[in-house]
Amino acid sequence: MGWLARCFQSQAVQLSAARFLSLAFSTLDKDYLASRSDPSARDFLLWTVTQFRSHEMSSAFAEQVAKNITYLFDTVVRSDEALRWFCHKLCSMCKFEVVKLPNEATRRINIFKVAAAVILKVEPSHTGIVVDAFLPSLYREMQGKSAQNTEVLEQISKEVAETMKGRIGEEEFTKRISECQKQSAAKFELRKRKQKEELILDPVYATRKKLRRNKAKSGARRRKFGQKKRLRTGKSN
Repeated sequence: MGWLARCFQSQAVQLSAARFLSLAFSTLDKDYLASRSDPSARDFLLWTVTQFRSHEMSSAFAEQVAKNITYLFDTVVRSDEALRWFCHKLCSMCKFEVVKLPNEATRRINIFKVAAAVILKVEPSHTGIVVDAFLPSLYREMQGKSAQNTEVLEQISKEVAETMKGRIGEEEFTKRISECQKQSAAKFELRKRKQKEELILDPVYATRKKLRRNKAKSGARRRKFGQKKRLRTGKSN
């Protein structure tokens, strides 16, 4: 079944492969999957997570991938090391979409849903690993940092964050959010320092970069306004 998990020819083939794998997983005993070595259940999980790197991803395909990942989670993740590995792989897919496909949100929406399922699955002693991994990405969307799909990303991230707060408690959650705020502020200051250095070392390049950045911000503001206007119009109807 390995070639199905690594099938990237087209959206239709990818979706069909993901659905077939879902049926296959549902008919196989989890202990049997866990006992396999070539390919191992971890290989299948890695290949399935990697499907989020597809540059053509429909909502139906992303949802099926998320379901397959959630199913394989119980079979693969049976240690702290495996849980950290799992969270790291999914968080890297969030960063991939932010950097490479900033106008899309399908991957992050479904990965956040997986995170919500995982935080409910793990033992209380392991919740910290999941929160530490996913909360920075959730916090980013809670602050409305994305130029596109801002409303839906903000909503799903807040819902998942509430689920996390329910598992770890309000006091611990507040502490983790404060850490995210500090990390975000530190990254902002680092970017400002780099921009100043670029302005000194290469003023022409720095000026062009700033113009591109301002143009992108202006476009993002117009898109956000358009999204909010459409939402208000829809509600009024």
